[in-house]
Amino acid sequence: MERPCAWKKYTPEQLVELEKICSGYKEFISENKTERLCVRTGAALAEQAGYVELGQAVDAGKTLKPGDKVYAVNHGKTLMLMQIGKRRKDSISWARTWTARVSTSSKTPPSRQAIWRTSTRTTTAA
Repeated sequence: MERPCAWKKYTPEQLVELEKICSGYKEFISENKTERLCVRTGAALAEQAGYVELGQAVDAGKTLKPGDKVYAVNHGKTLMLMQIGKRRKDSISWARTWTARVSTSSKTPPSRQAIWRTSTRTTTAA
């Protein structure tokens, strides 16, 4: 059974757009060789796009409302971009479920289990 080639389905205009996206990606990866450089550059791009660092928003006492854009950097290795939504109930229930699953995971080292107790209070910025 022969599978169809996806490249043959693109129009010439789509190929030009795809080449533009790919060349931008290659340029980004060439300039940012490590995960820490990628995160640093990503955070700068996020700020240009209107995101605010979550720690700064909390320190300023800002109440986050639907539509606000915030980001957080974890030890310079990961970047989390968030846009605050409207469905608070679902996000709280997801956070509690995730915390419970992490605390009962058999892959969690014993030294980390105390950090992820299911009785810990999970809060969300609202």
